[in-house]
Amino acid sequence: MKTRSTGDLPMTAPTTAPATRHQETETTMTTKTTTASDNIIPLREDDPSLSAASVLPEPVLDLTVDAGPSTAGVLRDLGHERIIARIDRLNAFFIRTGMYDVVEGEVTRLKDLHGLNVSGRRVEGRALVVVGDSGAGKSAAIARLIASQPELQPRNLAVGPVVPIVSITAPSPFTPRALAMEVMNQGLGYGMVRDIRENVAYSRLREQLRVRQVRILHIDEMQHALGVNNAHEMQKLSDTLKNLMQHAENPVSLILSGLPSLVDFVKTDIQLQRRCRFVRFTPLSFPADVKGLCMIVKTVSEGPAELTPVDILGDEFLARLCQAAGGQFGLVIQICRAAAEEAIRAGSDELNPAHFADAYAAGTGCAPDENLFTVRDWEFVSSGFVPTAALAEPQGPAASRRKGGRA
Repeated sequence: MKTRSTGDLPMTAPTTAPATRHQETETTMTTKTTTASDNIIPLREDDPSLSAASVLPEPVLDLTVDAGPSTAGVLRDLGHERIIARIDRLNAFFIRTGMYDVVEGEVTRLKDLHGLNVSGRRVEGRALVVVGDSGAGKSAAIARLIASQPELQPRNLAVGPVVPIVSITAPSPFTPRALAMEVMNQGLGYGMVRDIRENVAYSRLREQLRVRQVRILHIDEMQHALGVNNAHEMQKLSDTLKNLMQHAENPVSLILSGLPSLVDFVKTDIQLQRRCRFVRFTPLSFPADVKGLCMIVKTVSEGPAELTPVDILGDEFLARLCQAAGGQFGLVIQICRAAAEEAIRAGSDELNPAHFADAYAAGTGCAPDENLFTVRDWEFVSSGFVPTAALAEPQGPAASRRKGGRA
């Protein structure tokens, strides 16, 4: 079994393009340095300037009626609207990395697969398994990829509505019946009743996948399958996934995303494993990814946030940022966005370490002596985004038995 990790791409010169207020902005940059991240090309959208107000004669106010909003109030409202617009652009800003390109290539394989026929029959579906720690950015990359592919968007045809791809979050507890219910109710909006038998639920699921011409099923948080502490139920779930890929009339390919432990579930069934290809999101590290971290901070601050970075591009600060995010690319972006929002709401024209400290404290609930952006001996402080050992322990009957409790 081969896994993929973050790679490097040759650097290209940055380009810029305008973005509307509600349009998600995508940037791309690659680097020749051996890092775990590619980087980005900033795009910025200047706010439209207000037209000069014409001089009006002083009005005569009737104190018995509402005189309307004051000029100061109007300006405050306009200022707040601009703040919201900047934050909106900040949150819509997408940073495209080399891992996005890897996932895009694998999804293209799945799409090509369903364009092939062998002896008049469709070939079997295949599965793409995308794993990474929480905050790695895998879910955001897949969601962006699905939204950016025109051929994967729902459409109405003469035969009825067609949904090429369905994306759901794995139910918990994860059983074949629960999977069928989730796909039907949340993915397809079918409205299946809750007390339906498992075999009936699965039969209706296969029929609706055929009628809606679903070609790809994406299941996020797929590691929930490991919460099934019954070997028989786990095998039934594995068989269900294989059956979806092998269905003669409408084989469906799968995108299974989740934590690295998802690989353990796939390996429980060699027939399932041999139908899979794997992509692994690996963490960032310092100093290997210092150039990538610097470019992320610089691009987020100077691009959609329209702020001047101050004292946040040095090696020590970037090392603190990497540790605060637990090395996870998605968390690095999340922290940078949160810090930029703190600065924007404070009316600042710059982005500095104090904004990062405030955002980190608000996002983790850490004590002052645990704030990685302020403490002196930050190297010995764990990230507030990494679960504690107690919370990270497995839950369920198996865990209860290990603790001496009943199953």
